[in-house]
Amino acid sequence: MALIIFSVAGCGKTISDTQKQGDKPPQEVSVVTVAAERIALSTVLPGRLEARRSAEVRARVAGIVLKRTFREGSDVKAGDVLFRIDPSPFQAAYAIAQAAMAKAESIQLQANLKAQRYKPLVEFNAISKQEIEPAAYSRTGQCHRLQLPVAGPRQLGS
Repeated sequence: MALIIFSVAGCGKTISDTQKQGDKPPQEVSVVTVAAERIALSTVLPGRLEARRSAEVRARVAGIVLKRTFREGSDVKAGDVLFRIDPSPFQAAYAIAQAAMAKAESIQLQANLKAQRYKPLVEFNAISKQEIEPAAYSRTGQCHRLQLPVAGPRQLGS
């Protein structure tokens, strides 16, 4: 019952009564006129692209890269030079191979001369087989060493 009495008592106030209590001015309101216009909608989405086809560039020889002769993303053909590498290790290896070849040739020459000297002595049995066999073996062994291929400067990359 008390609740009904309080609610009826509050209904008796008028708008002028509420203005007298606060004496506050009315609130300001801003007004915006809406106009239709075109705007471009764009959406920025983070993403990652991957090529359909890609090629890996792998070194066929070891060495220090001096220069890269292609541009990233450019077209290259089979046989195109892609990198310039330091030729000094290959030139050194080539010089070592040439020196080994010269040594083998000189040993073969010595074995041939020794075999020529022993040839007349063998006919008279003036020399033992122990001395003939090492000379013959060293001669054939050097012939086999000389048959090994020695790479030229083009094959070594210079």
